[in-house]
Amino acid sequence: MSAPREMTEARKLQLSRAMSVYELYERTMARAADWGRTDRYPTAWAQFDKYLYGGFGRKTGGDLVVIAGETKIGKSTFAANIAMRIAQSGEQVEYIPLENDYEDTCTMLAKAGGEKNLLNYKDLLYLPDEELINGDEAWNAEDLILHMEHMVEAWHIKVFVLDHLNYMFENEEQVKDELHRVRVIMRKLRQFCKRHQAVVLAISHMNKGESKTQAKVDKPNLNRIYGSQAIAGTSTKVILVTQGESCIGRDGKQRRMVEVKLERSSYTPNQSDWFAFDATDTQWLEEGVKLI
Repeated sequence: MSAPREMTEARKLQLSRAMSVYELYERTMARAADWGRTDRYPTAWAQFDKYLYGGFGRKTGGDLVVIAGETKIGKSTFAANIAMRIAQSGEQVEYIPLENDYEDTCTMLAKAGGEKNLLNYKDLLYLPDEELINGDEAWNAEDLILHMEHMVEAWHIKVFVLDHLNYMFENEEQVKDELHRVRVIMRKLRQFCKRHQAVVLAISHMNKGESKTQAKVDKPNLNRIYGSQAIAGTSTKVILVTQGESCIGRDGKQRRMVEVKLERSSYTPNQSDWFAFDATDTQWLEEGVKLI
């Protein structure tokens, strides 16, 4: 049995008092007035923001958004487009590439924003120190969340992209049971978002239980997300990404289409229809809701 942790005076004070609902009245009324609005960080895709009921983030709370889909479907490019559009509005964003090289990530962000380079974003776009991600001293999920805490407190950054989320589970060695590990980390991320009123866009793969042929036929769903309800149940939004039907553009050339769906949302209605993007180039163009 582990020894009890030392009790600080601040902790003793927390344990000795309770809050009356009177103390929470104004906060509760502000939350009620804001209910359903997630327009703190719009994407500036006008139709897509309307589809999301405003964009991402609430003025009175955090937003943990899971972007899930098959491998190589375009999840990172989708997140890069969102990150750049938020940065172009003047908001700071940290992109945390747990899978791709830093140079490749910067190239993807520049292309997603329609920029030749990112020199004009030196005060808007950030990446963690490479040693934290690629250094000899292995990091774990708790280290990464501590880094995010610092970026909020020291740099006032409130929007983060985790690319991708599953690497946080694979590097977390403190908890051995896989499902429990996923739940623990997702709860820590949710608490981080709530504590700082931050937005975290977390990219996640699908489980590989189905055959590749079947996966191409079936649309992605909540049950196929890696970690299943341990991820979907903890997040505030789940956006599914899938391959759309290719079409011929106005220029007569074949266009690659990607469809996304707001499958789950804690604060707004879910969407029954998919939203289509022209993803032929790294900088995506919105097409609109694809009615079924």
